[in-house]
Amino acid sequence: MLTSRAVPCRAVLAVSALLTLSFAAPRIPAQTVSAAATATQTLLLSPLDTFLNLDDTNYSTDAVLATYTWPDNQAANAILMKFNLSALPVGAVVEEATLHLALVDSDAAPESTYTVTAHKVVGRNPLIAKATGNSFDGVTAWSPNECCFGGVPLAQADISPPYDTQAIDKVPGYKAWTVTPMVQEWLWDPARNFGLLLDSDVSKPSDRYRLFASMEHPDPALRPFLRIAYRLPSSSLALAPQQDTFLSTNAKNYRKSPRLRTYTWPDHKVANAILLKFDPSSLPAGALVQEAVLRLALVDSDAATETTYTVTAHKVIGRAQGDRKGPCHCQGDRLHFRRGDPLDRELLLLQQSAAGPSRHLPGL
Repeated sequence: MLTSRAVPCRAVLAVSALLTLSFAAPRIPAQTVSAAATATQTLLLSPLDTFLNLDDTNYSTDAVLATYTWPDNQAANAILMKFNLSALPVGAVVEEATLHLALVDSDAAPESTYTVTAHKVVGRNPLIAKATGNSFDGVTAWSPNECCFGGVPLAQADISPPYDTQAIDKVPGYKAWTVTPMVQEWLWDPARNFGLLLDSDVSKPSDRYRLFASMEHPDPALRPFLRIAYRLPSSSLALAPQQDTFLSTNAKNYRKSPRLRTYTWPDHKVANAILLKFDPSSLPAGALVQEAVLRLALVDSDAATETTYTVTAHKVIGRAQGDRKGPCHCQGDRLHFRRGDPLDRELLLLQQSAAGPSRHLPGL
């Protein structure tokens, strides 16, 4: 079944395509039963952690992790954490990931809840033992922005939109954020596992806060952890594309481009489409494919206000790609398809939604 997926923004650039196949053993006589996928298993991971403040101090040895609003409607603290996923078995399929922090202190203001949002860190790879409100590694500044008092960037321009939002009450004990898509993305693209950030509530007046136990807290029973529920398929195979390119509305071939593009231009028109080809010959003869997941790492997107951008996956029919200079030339003005052409099962085309207005990425 072909699917569509909403990803951030209108213009999307991707690298590092990977097709993961989960499969069972070849079909066998009825009296013999092949091994099924394993039951769900659980892994608990401890983070490296700190919190950022409006200064040049690193707080990775502090016993608490702080979220704090000061002055009115501005973040004064943000919690920064990184997790090493290497303990997950190769081929593991993450079904759920939840972040757990134990609340140990709250403000005495009349509001009963305080909103804390979970974000993926993007564009900067912080060093937990050196990161501050001004710098992600003790030397290099976070991206500049006007979020906070005194112009301290507090990593606010180096985070994604929220993956989860929780209204934290004042009852001490563990609070949880669901970060399943974030952990899946880290697993698919480990080089971009830059950690996560829990942000303060900018809807509140000053001096509202929630404090959580850190990995340095004297009570081990209160320390933070990431709970990952996963399963192992009976077998899995990861395939890099045999060939890849993207199509444009000109006569150029983009097979040497380091990025793959989807793009809407002009309004409601397709301007780019990604073309991939895989060789499944390394699958065992007779293997029954149970799941196939195509993964592309998002590396850039437009700055428009819409938070998602729909990309659909299609099977290419009626044209064999051959090599990149083969019959279709992989050029947007020369590749044509007819309804009812014979199927070519090795070609996959990813096409952007044509529903939105045009979007231009400067310099591309």
